[in-house]
Amino acid sequence: MMVPDWIDLAFVLMIVAIILQKMIVLIVFHLKFKEVPDIAEEVLPTVSVLIPARNEEKNLAACLDSLLQLNYPFDKIEILVGNDQSVDTTAEIAKGYDRQFAHIHLVDVLPQYHGLKARSNVLAQLVKKSKNKLLVFLDADMTVGLNWLKEMVAPTKDGYSIVSGYTEVEGSGWLAQFQKFDWVSVIMLLKAGADIYKPGTALGNNMLVSRKAYEAVGGYEKIGPTFTEDNDLTLAAVKKEFLVFQLIVSGGAKTLPMTTWSDLYKQRNRWMQGAFKQPFIRFIPLLFTRVYILPAMLAFFIDPWSAIGILFLISWVDLTSFWSVSRKVKSKVPICVAVFAPVFNSVLDTFTLLSYPWNKQVIWKGRKL
Repeated sequence: MMVPDWIDLAFVLMIVAIILQKMIVLIVFHLKFKEVPDIAEEVLPTVSVLIPARNEEKNLAACLDSLLQLNYPFDKIEILVGNDQSVDTTAEIAKGYDRQFAHIHLVDVLPQYHGLKARSNVLAQLVKKSKNKLLVFLDADMTVGLNWLKEMVAPTKDGYSIVSGYTEVEGSGWLAQFQKFDWVSVIMLLKAGADIYKPGTALGNNMLVSRKAYEAVGGYEKIGPTFTEDNDLTLAAVKKEFLVFQLIVSGGAKTLPMTTWSDLYKQRNRWMQGAFKQPFIRFIPLLFTRVYILPAMLAFFIDPWSAIGILFLISWVDLTSFWSVSRKVKSKVPICVAVFAPVFNSVLDTFTLLSYPWNKQVIWKGRKL
């Protein structure tokens, strides 16, 4: 198939840019990697762990039980569970822990506070109820490792005000394993950016923010209604020159996967909103490296063997990136998943992007927002 020379040149430059960007991230990850600083037991700070919970009867107990196993002084931890209008037994479960443990408290949140929605509404109210200078946001469907909180607070002693924790998707099914691969790839990208002082965002399901940084940006009350509260809070804090640290550690936190195509698509659609809020100079390379299946498909109609070569090369870089992280956190996925996951996730992101103009509605915990 004959194409004009300028189209051919533009196409080649785009492919080169995609591969180059991925290679730069990989190189930065290795050359600039910042380890978690050590922190002495006697200087461990007091922390408020804030858990938004809406209809989490299947998950909340496991989350709280893992927090009760932490290698951290209980007299320095405050755990607030925000019951967000649950219609199951979430409140009763949280109330049981509230009665049994002095540092765990149930908070019934208002359906709407300062016009806020979803997690930002819950977190804003929990922050108001909390008493400590360090705030950790944790999803109710997650469990944490023994040293999770020590590792979360450690970077604060070096001046970091936001810490994005390491989260790994657990589950044995192939769909869960594809998500695990993708989360690791995203966290590597965030790590490379944060370690050269150009953080993209922090992952709000497992995130620390100092009260100083939170109040400096006016909290979620000032940020306003948002479905991407982690992204918006991080971007606002970075503008105020607060520092962000991305953790990559073994035994951080584990999250449950999306179990259906529908739920996975809804999650990606919500993430897409956060991507569109990134600065243009960061959004464009991020966009092309996530939806590279589009130029690869175009190449297939021009030169099938070139398209196969492009997919192989990009997938090889993504595989190398995944293995770079997995060696540090002692984690792995089946080889068949590792081979196909890069293409699978690019197809999913591409579909989400193409359908985005017609489906901007966010569905969160059963609510259409």
